[in-house]
Amino acid sequence: MTDGTLRAIGTPVAAMQLVDRKTSVRLVGIEDPETALHPAAAGALMDSLREAAEKTQVLLTSHSPDLLDQFNPDSDDMLVAHSNQGSTDIGPADPVSIESIKSHLYSAGELLRIDQLQPDKDASERQSELAFDTVEEQS
Repeated sequence: MTDGTLRAIGTPVAAMQLVDRKTSVRLVGIEDPETALHPAAAGALMDSLREAAEKTQVLLTSHSPDLLDQFNPDSDDMLVAHSNQGSTDIGPADPVSIESIKSHLYSAGELLRIDQLQPDKDASERQSELAFDTVEEQS
């Protein structure tokens, strides 16, 4: 078996291994689950992870447009990270991106490829304000 196949098998197994226990795993984090995986298999991988997400919260990180092409805005949540002048903004995708995906104008992967997948500026500003308020309270 190839490395990609072994990883693709191991990823959902890791996500599902403890779901039927009395104290189930509450969060499974997987970094770059598409590593060494053929792009055509991204759909099958996401289907298995969505099945795992019915029992536990699954958190993925990825730079793969092929995996992001599997994003469903009606059932999946997506946070976008963007480097901005020495800091990183993380938040839900901006409303224009989500509407473009829902309208089938672009997929999430296509938006990533053309560098148009951005976090929602309003959410980023709210986070900055909350972080600043917390720092002021601690002073």
